[in-house]
Amino acid sequence: MKVLGKVLVATALAAAFATPASATIVDASASASQGTLVHNPGPETLDYDVVATLGASGPEIVHFTGDTTETASTSDLLLLQKGGGQADITGAEISGGKGTYPFYSASIFLTGLQGMSWLEFALTGTDPQGTVDFIVYDQLGTPHLFSDFPMGSGDTHFAFQATGMDYITKLTFIADAPPGTISLLKQVRIDLSTVAPVPEPATWAMMIFGFGAAGVAMRRSRKKVVSQLA
Repeated sequence: MKVLGKVLVATALAAAFATPASATIVDASASASQGTLVHNPGPETLDYDVVATLGASGPEIVHFTGDTTETASTSDLLLLQKGGGQADITGAEISGGKGTYPFYSASIFLTGLQGMSWLEFALTGTDPQGTVDFIVYDQLGTPHLFSDFPMGSGDTHFAFQATGMDYITKLTFIADAPPGTISLLKQVRIDLSTVAPVPEPATWAMMIFGFGAAGVAMRRSRKKVVSQLA
């Protein structure tokens, strides 16, 4: 029982100390880095979750989802523009060729556990007084809020960077004032994080508990064999 008791103590300590320091994610100048340009080498795509490639011939891992001004009856479909160039994302096309639906909000994330050390993009605004909010999530799922960035009319570039052992798993932008005044998301550039995913504290605790429990079982099994031989 003493061995098991030590295992439980180790488990508790692991849960207490395995939590990393708070993530360092900052908004940055769009000229501070380049990143890999996100492309759409395939046909035009209309879906709730459109996926583009990281690089002209790279893996298809960059996801975009969103909330647009499209009506509830047709829901929030996004349009990944056709062509072999950069990935331009809008709301679904309005019937009759009258343009596309603007964004209330949209998100960028990658397939699986992959993270981003750098994320850059441009938003096309339709109001000179427009502002936008950003919520950037780190590897622990912690949201980092960046509020009231001026967007204006035309293209405005934004960039976010994770430093040290931290990385970005998802970014969401929200057309703050007035809502629904972002018409286009484009020129997305991403640097993948080189930091391996870190197990969460609960995962560390379960791993240590599992190793300890296995050790206890082996110890008891050894004692039983020795007792039988005696």
